[in-house]
Amino acid sequence: MRTSYMALLSFGDDINNQFTRQGRSYAFDEYKGGWKQYAKTSYIESGWFVTRELPTIADYLSNGLITGLSYILITATFAAMERATEDVFHWLSKNHKIVIASAKICRMINDVGSYESEKQRRATGIECYMKHYNVSEQEALEKFEEIAEDAWKDINEEFLIPSATMPREILMRFLNIARVVDVFYKHREDGFTNPHKVLKPSIIALLVDPVSV
Repeated sequence: MRTSYMALLSFGDDINNQFTRQGRSYAFDEYKGGWKQYAKTSYIESGWFVTRELPTIADYLSNGLITGLSYILITATFAAMERATEDVFHWLSKNHKIVIASAKICRMINDVGSYESEKQRRATGIECYMKHYNVSEQEALEKFEEIAEDAWKDINEEFLIPSATMPREILMRFLNIARVVDVFYKHREDGFTNPHKVLKPSIIALLVDPVSV
């Protein structure tokens, strides 16, 4: 973890000059801060799951919404957008409904889709929920899917009720990240671990054998 983190910071230093020339040094600060937060929460998570000492579900979700990668992906995306002003990053830090919803989708769908492979080598968020509420594996999986479904409703609401402060271009980043995760882990499958099985058919259908319109 330390080696990866230091490499990322080194890479970040290389692009800091570009942000400074654009007058957007704040974007680099937020980007680096996002990686610091991700490294910290990943370290905490590894301590729980490698030792199989399950945390409470509240602690897991608080930490897991960050390790689900939504926050760092959004921060990196905004850093690359000149339209993402300092006000946008300030808005992001307030964790509005769409910010939390995107993080929930990334975490919950990931946990459900990767559960079968991950439970063989480490403890999981699904097991945290099973232990905390004394429910079956199936009930825990369904609950995580329910949380993700409710989060989709929150994202839809943000688009049906236009934001008075954030342009649609900014909000679309949250929707697109949620869409990508949905493709990777749809139908309780793990496209990250098994891309040839899960993702390859979709790529072929889109790029090799597209439907004529």
